[in-house]
Amino acid sequence: MHVDSTPLFHRARLIARRSRAAGAEPLEALSARLAEDFSERLGVVTRSFARILDMASPGEAPREAIVARGLPRPIALEPAPMLAGVRPAPVVVARPDALPFAASSLDLIVCSLVLQTIDDL
Repeated sequence: MHVDSTPLFHRARLIARRSRAAGAEPLEALSARLAEDFSERLGVVTRSFARILDMASPGEAPREAIVARGLPRPIALEPAPMLAGVRPAPVVVARPDALPFAASSLDLIVCSLVLQTIDDL
């Protein structure tokens, strides 16, 4: 069976769209809704997490919701280098399908609105 190694998505276009949408009012409203969802889901979890990764969620509201639950500030994985400088630390610039973390080094990975743009995990 032949496996096509051609990337499914055009990385530069995805990054350009992400950069263009950053800070837009509709994105902020969506980010706030995602934060509510994160907060609700974490409200039923009894485990504590020391090292959390937010895999390219749009906006800061989801990370803030996690902190509001008493958890440490998640590391933001930002695929768009031009947005990394405007996001609060800690921030790592990387592709979501090429995580620069050692195996078992993260306790929790949260992800919203990004999995549909990943070629392969």
